[in-house]
Amino acid sequence: MYADPFIRTPPPLVQHNPPVILPNLDGIRAVACLLVVVSHVPWPGKPPTLGAVGVALFFVLSGFLMSHLYAKSAWNLAAVCRYGVARFSRIAPIYWLVVSLCVAISYLEPQTDFSMRIQGLEQITRHYLFGGSSYVFWSIPPEIQYYLFFPLLWWSLARHQQHAFALPLLALLSAALLLTHAHWPGLALPHKLHFFLAGSLAGLLPRHRWNSPTDRTTLAVLQIGALGLVLAPLWLYNSQAAMYDATELGLIFALGVYLLSLNSAWTRQAFASRWMRSIGHASFSIYLMHALVFHFGLRLLRLAPDAFHLAWLPLTAFAIALPMVASKYIEIPLQRTTRQALTRLLRLS
Repeated sequence: MYADPFIRTPPPLVQHNPPVILPNLDGIRAVACLLVVVSHVPWPGKPPTLGAVGVALFFVLSGFLMSHLYAKSAWNLAAVCRYGVARFSRIAPIYWLVVSLCVAISYLEPQTDFSMRIQGLEQITRHYLFGGSSYVFWSIPPEIQYYLFFPLLWWSLARHQQHAFALPLLALLSAALLLTHAHWPGLALPHKLHFFLAGSLAGLLPRHRWNSPTDRTTLAVLQIGALGLVLAPLWLYNSQAAMYDATELGLIFALGVYLLSLNSAWTRQAFASRWMRSIGHASFSIYLMHALVFHFGLRLLRLAPDAFHLAWLPLTAFAIALPMVASKYIEIPLQRTTRQALTRLLRLS
């Protein structure tokens, strides 16, 4: 989903003010991930926007964290290269590995009902170049495109005092893309820009301390209201397309992420617990791999993909647990190795 499922906090760049660690964001990412996973289970009466809410949260989280980590740091070529290395290392290795598995399964099982099927030179090439749309892979293209768009936002904030046109240029371009978002293809960034951009704006908001009893009580009430607003689209929209087209949801989700990222007694329990943070850390692997676990689990348990059975419950738990193991022993080592290799290659250390 890298809502993120797509961004985990990397070692920060040299900053004017080092970014504050926000443990609640791991739990919010876990919620987004779990929404996507359970959306692929044939629950009776399942809201049609269950997975869309999870993916939209991932998009907002990506924008939020990029601003939080980078937007207030110095903008220069070395910093942008480090940013690019961090983003590429985070996404590409495990993504390419899962795409390769899907290609292999597609050819080894040509007659099976495989939801992540990738066949043919064009489709294979598109997926390796971050432009594919098979099953959960569709969310990767807009994510990658925002990674390319974000340095413009970063530059505008860093250089607006030297260049008076910097912020107006960013605002005009963003407004044009938002105005025309419904006319762009679903895999193009403008179609989902309202989620990423609102998240980035929320990541720039000041983070005051809520110390007094009145402040803490008020914050808790605001956070409960924010959670309600984030979950409201589960019942307010009849289709995923209608939800994604609602530009106002970008601001609503961004407000929700901002408020829920603030530390309070109940959010520490709900979002910053050990298990929620563990799921959040592994969310990208879970997002990419859970359908693979479902594919083989359905065959092993002889379950119908469109009929709920109690056996779906342990299968769903396994579809979360196995990618968590893969994240620890495959994704993270691949990410670390790739980042180190690119850092040496580009002489960024």
